[in-house]
Amino acid sequence: MLRKYRTEIIIILLIHTGFMVYQLFVQHYLPGSSTEYITTADNLHNAGTLYSGDLSQHIEPELYTKYSPGYPLVLLLTGLFTQSMVPLILLQLALSMLSFITMLRIFQPEGYARILATAFVLLYPAQFIYTNLVLPGILFQFLLMMAALILYKYLQKERFRLLFFYQLMIVLAIFVKPMLYPFVILNMILFLVLYYRYRQRLLIISSLVPVVFVIIYASFNQQRTSYFHVSSIHETRLVDHHLYYYLMDRQGEEEAMEITREIRANCGRETDFSKRSACLSAAATKILKEDPVSYGWFLLKGTGRFFIDPGGDQLFRFFGIESSAEKGFMHHANKSGIKGAWEYLRMQQTGMVILLLVVSVFNLLRIAGFLFFLFNRKIDLAFRLFLFFLAGFLAFASGPLGMQGSMLPLVLFFTGAAAYQYGSWLSMFSISRRA
Repeated sequence: MLRKYRTEIIIILLIHTGFMVYQLFVQHYLPGSSTEYITTADNLHNAGTLYSGDLSQHIEPELYTKYSPGYPLVLLLTGLFTQSMVPLILLQLALSMLSFITMLRIFQPEGYARILATAFVLLYPAQFIYTNLVLPGILFQFLLMMAALILYKYLQKERFRLLFFYQLMIVLAIFVKPMLYPFVILNMILFLVLYYRYRQRLLIISSLVPVVFVIIYASFNQQRTSYFHVSSIHETRLVDHHLYYYLMDRQGEEEAMEITREIRANCGRETDFSKRSACLSAAATKILKEDPVSYGWFLLKGTGRFFIDPGGDQLFRFFGIESSAEKGFMHHANKSGIKGAWEYLRMQQTGMVILLLVVSVFNLLRIAGFLFFLFNRKIDLAFRLFLFFLAGFLAFASGPLGMQGSMLPLVLFFTGAAAYQYGSWLSMFSISRRA
């Protein structure tokens, strides 16, 4: 397998190495929430507790459950003997390469499809950028790719022990990104479909493993915070992302800031964490439900952005064009739509703008190929259903921002599927021409 795709693997590895060498030189490791992940890992190591804030200051229950322990544990293990980020970056490079190889094993591209698969990956800069950042995206992608490979092997060989390895991958993925936990419902539906095909009770039993894990983990969080929940980040995203950007889209930035600040101030008076969380959720939901059609359209635009966004923010910041504190491409796009995004791009270097446009076009081609793949009857229905559920859930869960970091876990699925679909069409066209 590795020898067959040796050329493709070497090309991707060389590009990865180039990005890594650049990152080791400039050391732009910490965008966004990276420092909170590091703080969580430090608290886990020094105090034995999962907390994403300063333990010497006033304790906020929300910070106990903002992040699940998966990625902080990885940071802890890679930083046991050194303060350098090099072990983490090397690990993430290995995981990214393994994910790429897993994609090749699942979709097994031949002929034109091999060229297309490599081109699609090369023209997705976020794959190489996120490998060199202190963020859980690459680890999350790897776990989902492994889940897909195990499911694919099960559908080929029908070995039931594979089912529990698949469910383990889903559990570990939730352990890294708790926002995945509602997917356990779609996972149960998928395994109901498999049950009607094979009539094996183990299918149903195995699908309950992630559900039991979610309940146990939420109960563990309840013991620490008196609130039964998986992650406090849900309320944060609802107010600071869904509501804030929805209001900014309709009423402007100042009004959005004022309303969300007022909600946080009012709910902040609640001393009980569970009541405070319920207050935030109720206040945000009340506004969002006032015009469900408008909010639905707003979410739909965000979902569309999820599939085509070229990743301008991280691209600019990785190459030092803007700092993480600056309001970047996605802020202007969300604030003023296409006009705002274009005005922002006009201030950037011509080469970078051309790159973003090319990446956007390839993203459109990628998602179009993936959609055609979902209707390809040569592919097992259960596997296509898995991809549809996973892609639909993550696209919706990404919310109104729909940034490329959210698409990262899925991009190799989209790449493999699109390369397979376009490759088969090109092969048929080539055969018909020769005939």
